[in-house]
Amino acid sequence: MQVIDRALDILELLAFESEGLGVSEIGNRLGLHKSTVHRILATMGERGYIEKQPELEAIVSKCSFKRFTDRTITNKEELIRQVRSVRSKGWSVDDEEHDEGIRCLASPVFDYRGKVIAAVSVSGSNTILSAEDDESNGSIVRETVLNISKRLGYRL
Repeated sequence: MQVIDRALDILELLAFESEGLGVSEIGNRLGLHKSTVHRILATMGERGYIEKQPELEAIVSKCSFKRFTDRTITNKEELIRQVRSVRSKGWSVDDEEHDEGIRCLASPVFDYRGKVIAAVSVSGSNTILSAEDDESNGSIVRETVLNISKRLGYRL
């Protein structure tokens, strides 16, 4: 059936877009009319297959910033940049942003619906968790949470 093919095309497209896509962009990429995309997205949303992402900027605009160290993120533009990076990599770094000399790497745990239900983090002194090892350590944390998520029914 054509509508099932279209719905699966949309799901596959969204699966590889960490920032999400709007109705117009989905339609343009797949050659579908906006009203068709909207109807399919509405049905998939009602059934729990997708959910609308709140606009990152709207969420960040409500944030207040308190400096804990010289490395604390204190402006909205930098926070937005960091969040986008985290979404892309699948893990984050707290580089002495809350406590001097302490670094933390973390990654979200997903349930069977694909919703974040927890996180796994590793914290330590900046001499043990050095910035030079972030990619390697971040990948290990990410792999660990993916294994946990799969046990909870999460499917990639």
